[in-house]
Amino acid sequence: MADAARELIVEDDTHMRVLRLNRPERRNALSSSLIRDLVATLLSTASDRNVWAVVITGTGPDAFCSGMDLKEAHARNAETSADPNAVAAVSNFSPFEALRSLPMPTIAAINGTAVAGGLELALACDIRVCSSAARLGVPEVARGLVGNFAATILPGLIPASIAHELLFTARPIDAETALRVGLVSQVVEPEEVLAAALALGAQITANAPIAVRRTKARARAGTMLPVESAYRLDLGPDPRDSRDRREGIAAFVEKRAPKWENA
Repeated sequence: MADAARELIVEDDTHMRVLRLNRPERRNALSSSLIRDLVATLLSTASDRNVWAVVITGTGPDAFCSGMDLKEAHARNAETSADPNAVAAVSNFSPFEALRSLPMPTIAAINGTAVAGGLELALACDIRVCSSAARLGVPEVARGLVGNFAATILPGLIPASIAHELLFTARPIDAETALRVGLVSQVVEPEEVLAAALALGAQITANAPIAVRRTKARARAGTMLPVESAYRLDLGPDPRDSRDRREGIAAFVEKRAPKWENA
């Protein structure tokens, strides 16, 4: 199938996987079929040891993702036999959960407007790089809906008062405001968004993958548990026992680039 016909384009670049939402004619809205493809790809990526970082972006200059495909949802609601929540229920695992649960670092390259489920996809990532032309928002309450993932995670990412204002008013913010409140880590010109995200991904994948995954797991635990518990938490195999640890030390002493085995 040609790329133009695919709703989700998956490309691998060395140890980076780039996921591109590909419905520019619908502002990369999340159709039920795109959600299925995205969840399936994310779940398979989680166990792929050759993928050390993931970048997600949208097609076209206008939108990263506009959230749930409301036209599809409206058509479904018109069918008396249809489940009005079917778009959200196409998988037992939402795309936000699937993205957030990846063991490797994830980067949202927010190439355009990110609202509703589109912003939630970005919130599920570890790092967010944003176009200066983008607007970000949680407009669900204005549609009689609830942005469940955003309401759950946003108050822990930015000051609660600002998060609540976004959630309760449905009013979007611009990229510079998002940077000021810490919602995104970089704002760049629209044409530079993907390149900036890939550059971050390259810096990440230059490091020992076992150590990076362990660091992500430790950082995640630290946001959910008391420091005493998180610090002592058993997170599985310790990089101190890995061949990559010995290689990293040897490369430093020998003044050369390390050759990671992911083992």
